Amino acid sequence: HSMVFTKKWGDRFCGLSRILARCLSVFCVSVAICIIFGTVFTFFHTVFPLIMDLNTPIGFVNFLFASWLSFNLVFNYVMVLRTTCGHGDPKLLSPAELAQAEAQRGVYRARGEGFTLWCNHSDQPKPPRAHYCHVSGALVLKMDHFCPWVGQCVGHHNHRYFLLFLIYLWCSVAYACLTMTLHSYAFIENVRANEMLIRAEQATFSLCFVVCGALTCVITVFIVWSGFLAWTNQTTIEYLGNKRRSAEARERGEEFIQPFDLGIKGNLQQVFGPARSVWEMALPSYEPLPFDGHHWVARQSGPGRKDIF
Repeated sequence: HSMVFTKKWGDRFCGLSRILARCLSVFCVSVAICIIFGTVFTFFHTVFPLIMDLNTPIGFVNFLFASWLSFNLVFNYVMVLRTTCGHGDPKLLSPAELAQAEAQRGVYRARGEGFTLWCNHSDQPKPPRAHYCHVSGALVLKMDHFCPWVGQCVGHHNHRYFLLFLIYLWCSVAYACLTMTLHSYAFIENVRANEMLIRAEQATFSLCFVVCGALTCVITVFIVWSGFLAWTNQTTIEYLGNKRRSAEARERGEEFIQPFDLGIKGNLQQVFGPARSVWEMALPSYEPLPFDGHHWVARQSGPGRKDIF
């Protein structure tokens, strides 16, 4: 009875927190859209004409480069907003997998005891690497975390767009800071710019620099962390579990093997798809990933052995 009572009130709390989280997500996404599009517009409309002459070769090349960064920034943000993170689908599991998951129905495990093959929150089979999100109320494939700035979970299908959004956001604001800094020290300037116009737009120039500088510092932390996870083929949830299991293995005098570590190239392909180069991974793409998110290649007992989960 206590278990039922606890679950009942837990569901009510999750329902209330889910509503609050969704309201927060709408606010955060609105703020992000205003900052992204406002900063891009301000840079091209006000800042760039003050520091670069589009009629010169260097000005034209920089304009093309800045446009390329801005296009990819906007493209990947729109894609991470409109691409679902991916949810569990029992139809993609074999009868044997369904039976194995059904056998663990109603089984609860304490934190640190591993995960069951059945999700008791959504009452459905739980594929490997999937986790239930209490904010969205769904079983998310390869769940990393819920991000209010994109309004949903970062999971199997939208993980690459989230990473590319962070990368192009950092490149864009870092480039803006670099060009504005060089202009401030008179290394680059548009000799055709009117001096009165430069003074009139000084406040806008300074505001743009502050926003881009702050974003550069903040996004650097996210890129380092997210890049490390992609490099090692882990999610945030998996990293925390692997860290604990690695410590336990060391205490036993054993070596812990990260099961989904397929090498750098294999790890990145799990996120970005089977691209042949890093450059190809960074190109804009509508193509869905060739993985269903329910079965994963895993290294079970050493670098030479791979199994399917």
